[in-house]
Amino acid sequence: MPYLGREGQFGVRNRFQYLASAGDTSFSGADANGITMTFDDGLYVDVFLNGVKLKAGEDYNTNTANTIAGITALDANDEIEVIAYDAFSAADTVSAADGGTFSGNVAMSGTLSVTGATTVGGILKTDDTTEATSTTDGSLQTDGGLSVAKDAVIGDDLKLLSDSSVVSLGADSDVTITHNADEGITLNSKDISGVISINGGQIGGSRNYIYNGDTSVCQRATSVADIGSSDTGYHVQDRWGFVEAGSPATVVTMSRATDVPNGFQYSMKLDCTTATGTVGSDDLVLLQQIFEGQDLYAWKKGTADALPVTLSFWVNATKTGTYIVNLFDNDNTRVCSKSYTVSSSDTWEYKTITFPGDTTGQFDRNNGASLYVYFGLVAGSNYTSGTLQETWAANDNTNRFVGQVDAFDNTSNNFHITGIQLELGETASLFQNETYGENLARCQRYFYKGEDLVYGTHHYGSGDSGASYAVVWFPVTMRADPTVTGINSNSTGQQVSKDKIDCYRVGNYARFDAGHTADAEL
Repeated sequence: MPYLGREGQFGVRNRFQYLASAGDTSFSGADANGITMTFDDGLYVDVFLNGVKLKAGEDYNTNTANTIAGITALDANDEIEVIAYDAFSAADTVSAADGGTFSGNVAMSGTLSVTGATTVGGILKTDDTTEATSTTDGSLQTDGGLSVAKDAVIGDDLKLLSDSSVVSLGADSDVTITHNADEGITLNSKDISGVISINGGQIGGSRNYIYNGDTSVCQRATSVADIGSSDTGYHVQDRWGFVEAGSPATVVTMSRATDVPNGFQYSMKLDCTTATGTVGSDDLVLLQQIFEGQDLYAWKKGTADALPVTLSFWVNATKTGTYIVNLFDNDNTRVCSKSYTVSSSDTWEYKTITFPGDTTGQFDRNNGASLYVYFGLVAGSNYTSGTLQETWAANDNTNRFVGQVDAFDNTSNNFHITGIQLELGETASLFQNETYGENLARCQRYFYKGEDLVYGTHHYGSGDSGASYAVVWFPVTMRADPTVTGINSNSTGQQVSKDKIDCYRVGNYARFDAGHTADAEL
């Protein structure tokens, strides 16, 4: 009959051998082989004298535990052999037909199949250390659900493999967190108690410090070719500067492209038309954006409460490998760099980078250039020979772009970027979309382009001695008094301010040409 019970060792016999001395009448303890005699029940003991079995109760007794006594005095060198049998308790088995209970340890190999419920009064433990990577491996598996009435403690990863997994909280599942495949998670219409927003700042208004993060505003041009050495400046996208240093051979066409990730209209494209070749030690090619110190007070830089900031963006580059983003504190000459990896060539990839807060050196509270954000593209050894500076420190150029690949080592290479956002906190939120008008207005603080001719509306005096005045009011107050172009050659500039420019002309109407500009860039 199949049964589950004590191990087989409880059904074996134990043999003990003793060599008598003259007059011995009892035997116990270690035998001639050094084995100590023990037995659970004297009823299951056989005793032999010189090979002849003795009769229990007459020839010997087991009244004393683990002792054979009551034997007639023996002669020297008589041999006593004791065979002890441990009891096998049928009551301590579980019958396949009848069931039952048992106590003690059970050791078994192979598979234990149970139909129905299994109740364990103590701890159910598995010593197997197999990692679970699916629903069909690991040291504890179930084809059904798993119910736990008390707290559960997990020492390593918790994986929910369904693309629509839901974590439900509360007796009535009033709070749920749902996995949206390849997108993120959704919290149902409940609040997270004590949290104002995902980054501890405002939800509405402008979270994004970056200007023209969707790269759509291009007042100067939508495409400019042959940008290379000595062409540092603004060419296409507003607020995004092309930076070169040293004597790089790299030449690119910069444009506003329609190759974009889902949800965006434009991207900034740099198309390599002349490859870098050998990178000189002092060569640099970067994209940059510059910020006024008075706009960065919420960073709490230079205080014990300095906040981290997170940069997020979409990138599509032909050249795979390591790229560097560098923050440069112009007021205190301090830097912090972080790396990101382009994994797949010519594929849109979403990146997030968090920079720590800096407790040293406050930004100036004015309209000057306090912070530079640099996206590395090409960097020579003067900028790569140290150790990447991933915490804020005094500037050492050799630590700024360590590991940076040459993004333009081939004329087939392109670099696209869009959806660029810089915000307070350690978590990247969804890109803050702006209307084109809102985006344009922010950019016009730094650069304004008038598309149409502007004529003077008044002509004072008479004849050739009369004077005409033309005025252009800026859509927004500019950062500083701008540098102006486009005053007609027959007119004379008179006044330039943050709010307007005007010119006059004697003997005819004053005029601003179409395409006149006002530049107050940092």
